[in-house]
Amino acid sequence: MNTSQLSDDIGYASYDSNDFGAPWWLERATDKAHQRAYASIVEYAHRFVAASLNHEPTHIIDYACGPGMLLRALLREYPQAHCYGLDESTSCLDAAQQVITRARLKDNKNRLSLIRTALPNFDLQLPPADIAFFTFPDFRARNERLIPNIWGTRFPDDWAASKQVRRHIVALGEMDDVWSSAALFYKRLAGLNMHKLVKPGGLIIRVDYATCTRAACAQSWLDEMAWAECSMPYTHKGKQLACTELIASRYSPSGVMEDVYKQTGDPEDKVGGFLVSILRAL
Repeated sequence: MNTSQLSDDIGYASYDSNDFGAPWWLERATDKAHQRAYASIVEYAHRFVAASLNHEPTHIIDYACGPGMLLRALLREYPQAHCYGLDESTSCLDAAQQVITRARLKDNKNRLSLIRTALPNFDLQLPPADIAFFTFPDFRARNERLIPNIWGTRFPDDWAASKQVRRHIVALGEMDDVWSSAALFYKRLAGLNMHKLVKPGGLIIRVDYATCTRAACAQSWLDEMAWAECSMPYTHKGKQLACTELIASRYSPSGVMEDVYKQTGDPEDKVGGFLVSILRAL
């Protein structure tokens, strides 16, 4: 099945639609809270880039890059690196190009590749990245029932284990609303895709909406997150399914949490911030 078919059949719940799609995200991602957040994310990640890679990164991926605010910060921070922005949304990629052009960064034309693609995409032919970023992911399928049929045969162990992980999370009894097995599997596919795009020992930086540090999180939320990150030490039929390891995390209170409140209308989603998780590809 080609990329366009995958996009049409599964894809995000909305890419260029007006219902929390690109127009909504373009407005949200350009406010002051997000600008501060992106700067903070790059600053925090840089500490581990210097310590883990022992060299300046040459290839960086922004997975689901949106309108390019993080890309702009990355191009500034790493003037020797080539950055790849991956996204399904044509309007977001157009906005990203405008953001980078207006920034007048040195040699940005030769250091930036914007690629329109359905995600996940395991057929991308890119140079192995030193770092991959996935910021504020809202990785949801348009048609969950198709996920096992399309991806379950390609990743049968992960699909089977996703069903077991869901049963485990439900049994903990800490969450009223638990993602379906297909949704958990789809979230994990993004983690597996990023792992494939990063060289061994490279870094994967994920940024999630949050209300607390990892240490203060409920176990069910931690397990759900670890499964999506591919850091959960889970074995299925004797096969170790963890392909990343968590090496650090930091919680920051921030107005970006308003993104969640705008979608749910739940007052409890009004206060919080974001959690940066630094993972190493095994």
